[in-house]
Amino acid sequence: MKKIFALILLFSFGINACFAQFSTKIKEILDRKNFSEFENFYKNELLNESSPRIYTFMLRDITHHTQEGIFVFEKYETDPKNPSIASVTTYRVRLLTYQQNIIFYELSKKLNKRIGGNWEPYYDIIAHYKNYTAYREFQHDFKNIFQTNLNEKELFELRYIYGEKCSIVGIDPIEKTKMKAWVKKGNKTKIRNWLTATNTEKQLYAFEGLLQLKKAGISLTKQEEKMMNFVANKNGMVQTCAGCSYTTEGIQEVIHRIQSE
Repeated sequence: MKKIFALILLFSFGINACFAQFSTKIKEILDRKNFSEFENFYKNELLNESSPRIYTFMLRDITHHTQEGIFVFEKYETDPKNPSIASVTTYRVRLLTYQQNIIFYELSKKLNKRIGGNWEPYYDIIAHYKNYTAYREFQHDFKNIFQTNLNEKELFELRYIYGEKCSIVGIDPIEKTKMKAWVKKGNKTKIRNWLTATNTEKQLYAFEGLLQLKKAGISLTKQEEKMMNFVANKNGMVQTCAGCSYTTEGIQEVIHRIQSE
């Protein structure tokens, strides 16, 4: 029994050491605060491996100079002392960049914990960093553009999807349904609140809704037009759906589609 217990400990130590080695490498790259270096590592090293699966690769504008990045991927890792022992870990990197400089990052790995009778996944933070001066400037820029405070809870949010008639049964996302109802009632206030959201998918719904109201003869203020113009010129990726297709698309592609309708 003691021998079995020792083998289990050795196995756990080997796997954990391997995980630590990889996560330390990512942290070292992130700590240099150079987004281009992290992006090159992600694309050239991780994407060239045959084993990992990339769940999310998303980078998009939030303000004029600040972008949010969300990267979720699996890493197939073998024990350096025993190549026959291997495991897969899901990692997540969430970051903010200002002109290619990383001003915030959070590195975490996916674990599971028992809640009631079920195992629930969660992300355990391995390392994080925040440049408070640059972050306050980011918040200031956001307020200047959208005339409201940045909602930190909507940063790195993946639950919103822009689209319509999604899945086999062709159901609109909840946000699409709400937007349609507000347009039908001419409720510009509700739609405008989403235009000033921190989340880009919600901003796209607002852009579509306000464009429809404008076509229906409801006037928009100069400030609303200015905010819509900013959203229309954003770069980066958003989550979209149409029928059974769930994917990511360029913001400019989605804006062009909305304007063409």
